[in-house]
Formats: sequence, C-alpha cells, structure tokens
Amino acid sequence: MTQYERGSRLERDVARRMSERGFYVMRAAGSHGVADLVAFDVRRSRPARRRWLPWLVNCKFDRHDVLRAEWNALHTLADVAGMGAYIADRSGPRRIPQIWRVDNERTDHARIDRLLTPVPWDMLPLVPKRDLVVEPTWGDLADAYPVVEHFTDEDDD
Repeated sequence: MTQYERGSRLERDVARRMSERGFYVMRAAGSHGVADLVAFDVRRSRPARRRWLPWLVNCKFDRHDVLRAEWNALHTLADVAGMGAYIADRSGPRRIPQIWRVDNERTDHARIDRLLTPVPWDMLPLVPKRDLVVEPTWGDLADAYPVVEHFTDEDDD
C-alpha cells in the first residue's frame, strides 16, 4: 500500500466517523493544503451559533510527522478564520483514528504532545439521521455568521 493510499484511507475513515457523529465533512483530496478535511457540526440539538462551528483537520498517519511550518499554518489559519484546528492520526487502540485539538503554535523545542488535547470519539456520540441538518442552507449559515461585505477597487469611485 502506498503512502497516498494509506493517507486517503485515513481521511475517508475520519470523514466517515465524523459524519456518523453529526458533521458535514468535505474532503480536499490531493490538495496538498493546510487541511485535508473541513467539517461542520450540523446537529439539530446544537444552538444555532455553535451548529456551524467549522473544524480544519489535518490527517497524518503519525501526529509526530507534522512539520512545524505545516502545524503553525494550520493553527494560524484556524485562529484567523475562527475555526478549530485538529490533527487526526492512527494512534488509537487497534490503529483506530484519533483526533487531537491543536492548542498552540509549535516552537523549535516544544514537545508535540503538550500542544495537543485528545478528542475521544465518545465525546462525539453517534447521531440519528433525523437529528441532522442534512443539507445546509444559506438561511442556517446566515444565522450563525454575519454577512461580510466584499469591496473592489471599483467601489472607490
């Protein structure tokens, strides 16, 4: 099995587990970007302002293989965008994927495990399909996030 196959299998496994727990998950396959998965919490039981809280998830076979620049880019992007930064790896029992919340930027001598908080799967219980907002609509998103006006150079006239 190639590294690409191992990585994509991990991404699909994490995406499946998150969607079973009430997340709307998008996979950025082959993007070589900061995050491999972007997930939105779409459980009806959540308050509207928290329902669409986005997660940026970087999937690695081993969390210790995340380069410092990649780590800091994930943390910075999530911080600026108001999202959560997470790393998923296969460190769980029987190689079950484990999700870790990235708490801080990484410095030269920082121990990685001190900068991460594990997110156990039982903190994200399975959700019946009837309790999900299956197809997000702009109305739901507008309740959670204010509209941001975009201006161009032509608006200065």
